[in-house]
Amino acid sequence: EGNESADDLTISSISGSGGITIRTDTSSNGSVFFSDATSGAAEYAGFVQYTHSNNSLLLGTASTTRMTINSSGSVGIGLTNPTGKLAVSDGTVVAEINPFSASSGAFIGTRSNHHILFKTNATERARITTDGNTVFTDKDSGHRGGGFYSRTKTVSLSGDNRSSFM
Repeated sequence: EGNESADDLTISSISGSGGITIRTDTSSNGSVFFSDATSGAAEYAGFVQYTHSNNSLLLGTASTTRMTINSSGSVGIGLTNPTGKLAVSDGTVVAEINPFSASSGAFIGTRSNHHILFKTNATERARITTDGNTVFTDKDSGHRGGGFYSRTKTVSLSGDNRSSFM
């Protein structure tokens, strides 16, 4: 027995664990394909594939790899070779979250020449430009202020007076 929409093959164990093992040699792939055709790319329209040669797991839709988990546990969405622990790409911009050792913090940013935007309610509130300037948007007027940039000083903002940082 299984869900009526997927009960053509059911693996069951009366007591204890059950499962499936797909075993291939060290240079081959183990795969599960989701198909709606008998030829062409539609034969693997969706897939889960483990690549033994580099120990990575691929998830695909529309016959294309959409997410990769590599052998070090890094996750790439929209790219097959993530450089950070979590890397997301639209094909042009790569954004990353990458923790470093406990003593050095973490990296959140881009590896390409693109700004980092901070939004709330789908509206830009702040931006770190590609040259390192930080720009804040006044929520009432929509004007940008800032240009705060310092390699040796810390910039702190506090209080209710917008003019104190504009």
